[in-house]
Amino acid sequence: LPLLELYARMLTRRGAVAEALRLFKLAVSHAPDNASLRQQLGLRHQLLGQRGHAKICYQQALELASTHAEARFCLGQMLMMESECKNGLEEYESRFALEPVNWQETPFPRWQGEALAGRHLFIWCEQGLGDIIMFAGFLPYLLKQAGRITLRAPKKLLPILQRSFPQVALLPQTHAPMPEGFSCDFAMPLGDVLRHCLPHYRPAEHPAYVVPHPALAEEARQAL
Repeated sequence: LPLLELYARMLTRRGAVAEALRLFKLAVSHAPDNASLRQQLGLRHQLLGQRGHAKICYQQALELASTHAEARFCLGQMLMMESECKNGLEEYESRFALEPVNWQETPFPRWQGEALAGRHLFIWCEQGLGDIIMFAGFLPYLLKQAGRITLRAPKKLLPILQRSFPQVALLPQTHAPMPEGFSCDFAMPLGDVLRHCLPHYRPAEHPAYVVPHPALAEEARQAL
């Protein structure tokens, strides 16, 4: 089974997802109580656009192992794709068990939706660059609520974030401890904007927020 799973993963990376699905079905038939195999089977269904089958596989994996973080994370994403945001966000919390990082823990209380007027909110990024840019769209809404916001983000995004959100204090994302003397009232991972802002945030109420570099934008216009 380990070799079969390894081969199926390799086929997935090469784009042969349908063949990988067949192999994971075979693996599950030989080890029906293996939660990880069922989760991997569900992921291949998902890659093929078979969301119903994927959801069933994730749920079966969790029936076998209720703390299986990867199955819980995948199920959360699936639920949010189907607009079941409330339940999906609960499962999305498992992302921290999947990719623990030594900078995710801060000595500050995690924001749980308390009033932010006159308070300092510290936000740290735990997603990739594309998700960070997407979730940054919630910053204008948060800026209206908080007295001050500090965002810790990857260094390569700092210039565009500085242009786009001059009111936000920025820190480079590193594995080093927080700067000496830094303090805030609340902290949160950037992904929490989905939990706290979606019921209230209305995109039409906020202007476009990504501000490009003027010279580079003009250079691109000329080239295109």
